[in-house]
Amino acid sequence: MSTGRNLTIGAGLILFVGASLAIGFSQRRTTWLPPHRAAFHNDVAAVTYHLRRGFDVNTLDPAGRSLLELSLGDDARESRFVLVKALVDAGIDLKKPCGTSTYLVCAARVPRIRILRLLSMAGADPNQRDQDGYTPLMRLGDGMADATAMAARHLLDAGADPTLASPDGYTALRHAKVLDNDLLIKILRKRGARR
Repeated sequence: MSTGRNLTIGAGLILFVGASLAIGFSQRRTTWLPPHRAAFHNDVAAVTYHLRRGFDVNTLDPAGRSLLELSLGDDARESRFVLVKALVDAGIDLKKPCGTSTYLVCAARVPRIRILRLLSMAGADPNQRDQDGYTPLMRLGDGMADATAMAARHLLDAGADPTLASPDGYTALRHAKVLDNDLLIKILRKRGARR
């Protein structure tokens, strides 16, 4: 008799937790404005449709996320370049933060060379710091060593200063050592990084 009651309580608890998770998930998604949802899903046609109809490219969603922040995503899909280009062409303000970071830092984490190049050419500052005081060179992703080195070369060519340090003393060279990326270490030393 108690086994049946325990099963009922257990099933009720699972149902309650599952419903709570579903409600929380749906509430988080409903805070997105339609263009922001489209940017997150890399839907170039939908984003450009909203921009052509007068949607301000610099509008943040209720959670404070920009179209560009959502379009960068956490992956290295090359198709994201098309969406980022559409946002740059529409006049996105590259000086605004990307969450707690900068747009170049967000792009450098994966890293995505074409997007880094596009953002730099559009005026993004390669020395702009995130809220922790780190530059894009200090936040380069630990993906393939060649891609990371190529991203560093691009940032350096765009004017990134390899000698800058964060408030806690962290430098791009120290980051390269943490990544154990000999090619990146060599590039940074050649461009003047000493510590």
